[in-house]
Amino acid sequence: MLDSVRFCIDFVRFPANGGQPNKNSRRHRIAAPQKQIVMKKVIFSLLLLVMQSVILCAQRRHLPTYRENVPVDSILLSDPFILTDSATQTYYMTGTGGLLWTSKNLRTWNGPRKVIEIDTTSWMGPHPEVWAAEIHHVRNKYYYFATFTNNAICI
Repeated sequence: MLDSVRFCIDFVRFPANGGQPNKNSRRHRIAAPQKQIVMKKVIFSLLLLVMQSVILCAQRRHLPTYRENVPVDSILLSDPFILTDSATQTYYMTGTGGLLWTSKNLRTWNGPRKVIEIDTTSWMGPHPEVWAAEIHHVRNKYYYFATFTNNAICI
């Protein structure tokens, strides 16, 4: 694997001698059709990487479809937090992404629901990321805590 990575790096680099390969280099020993195949693989891999990042960005910007009776093992959620509300006999689950799920039995869940409204003119920008969200019930009020990030801001 490492040799193939080195080969690809050597293959893509331009030689310092004006474009003529060194007779001892791997590039010189490879036939033209093989070079074309390798370049096609490199270009195809880069294209797949770009397409994947575009798809992931598009998926983050819309609210998933609300569903009922979803088995807990079907929910993909990082940093989950579950609040037990004895007054309503309901469990509330949130986490990274900032969406809310509800359940009466911890086995099946309803959701996701949008629970936060973002001020798009703030430092968070139009599409902030929500990390490790939590819900707390204190004195008959619900409080939602999370870390918000804006990938357009670099410090």
